[in-house]
Order: sequence, then C-alpha cells, then structure tokens
Amino acid sequence: MPAEIRHLAIVSEKYALAGKFYEAMFGMLTSMHARPGRAVSVSDGYLGLNINPRAIGRPARFDHFGVQVDDAERTFDHIGRTYPTVTWLK
Repeated sequence: MPAEIRHLAIVSEKYALAGKFYEAMFGMLTSMHARPGRAVSVSDGYLGLNINPRAIGRPARFDHFGVQVDDAERTFDHIGRTYPTVTWLK
C-alpha cells in the first residue's frame, strides 16, 4: 500500500513573498498555470505546494495535504481499520 505525499497547501498573508522564498530556498518553480491574484503554486517536480492568501478571519497556517496511492479503496479500508476514528474526505 505505497502512499506518497504529493501536495501541500498553506495559508499566508504574504503568499507571493512565501512563493519566492520556496523558489530561492528549495529551487522550486512557479507553476505555468499560476493565478497570482488567487494563490501561488510552486513545485520541485515531485511535490506541489499551494500558498493561498489569508482571507479576513482565516488564520495563516498549514491547510491541507494530498496523497497519491496505488489503490484508493484498499488504502481507505486499511486506514479505516487501523484508525477507526479518522474522518476521510474523498
């Protein structure tokens, strides 16, 4: 049941500046499909990072992550048995 984290999202007041930080520090590249007024997306070719602007009343924080698995139903079944109190979003 191999699983890989492929996507992370964070919320930041200075999301454009944060995108430049990840480019400079980790060599990530801005997406060709960037929507600078709505978010900044950078990637190292393996992991994608969305940096979303902080809206009024929304905290700046880690927001969510996405994983890639070989067999989603088998993975949900296994994790459901192992961690029965976890709620999943599909």
